[in-house]
Amino acid sequence: MLFDFDYILFLRISLNFLAANGNIPKVAKSSCFLLGNLFDPSQVNLSEEPEFYEDTRLDVKDECSNYGEVEKIWVEENSFGNVWVKFANNNTTAAAKALEKLNGR
Repeated sequence: MLFDFDYILFLRISLNFLAANGNIPKVAKSSCFLLGNLFDPSQVNLSEEPEFYEDTRLDVKDECSNYGEVEKIWVEENSFGNVWVKFANNNTTAAAKALEKLNGR
């Protein structure tokens, strides 16, 4: 199963709008989450590290696999270090545990 990135973009825009207006919704359980600021795109030098994005994907997968089976990792190359994670079988418990442990690292 692939991410529906148009839908995710819609959710991000919607949540930003709601937050700006002081109407932050309760967080729903999900098997997907976004890790942000994992790398500084201005510091990525693909001529020196051609496998940078793949290495980042594998590092995140290795870490997240400690909490459950990972279905997909997507490194958003043209971002401020965004990496999307989706756990297999809609495992919301594993996603919540991984997000709790990885937050702020």
